[in-house]
Amino acid sequence: MRKRTIISWALGLGLLMLGLYFSMRILSIQQDRQQQQKGRASLPSFTFSNVGGGLFSLDSIPSKQHVYVLFLDPSCDYCTAEVDSILDNLDRFPASFFVFVSSLSHEELKVFYDEYRLKEYANIRLLFVDEKEAEASFGQLPMPTTLVFNKDRLLVKQFFGQVSIRALLTVGAQVDE
Repeated sequence: MRKRTIISWALGLGLLMLGLYFSMRILSIQQDRQQQQKGRASLPSFTFSNVGGGLFSLDSIPSKQHVYVLFLDPSCDYCTAEVDSILDNLDRFPASFFVFVSSLSHEELKVFYDEYRLKEYANIRLLFVDEKEAEASFGQLPMPTTLVFNKDRLLVKQFFGQVSIRALLTVGAQVDE
């Protein structure tokens, strides 16, 4: 009988220690995530010229959507390949908004806009921006560069150079974890 009581107490104490360990571990993970979010860059406030007409700002992006910002040059083969890949897989990006940004002339961008029929997509905007404005808002970036922001507009991932659709989908699946 006494042996059973000792085993019960030891087992209970072991379970209590195990529960405390896991509670502390979960708390530590939550604190790490909060620290990461505090240190993350957020989507900067901007207002650029929409090639489709008018101005487009951060406030124009529907809330609760992931945001993919692609800096491109329509004469760049890597850039157009990435755009092709995004358009071919757009249905695989629910609750996502794409902002394509370029500093090419408005006329050159209009040709690209029409060629890719970007007017047909409610969740894509092609924006014209002066290089200095883009650099002031986002820093100096090579072409193409893709920035991925979560629903809270915090930077999750940045890709320099052409990125595969698989990588974008993988990040898209993880942005709000």
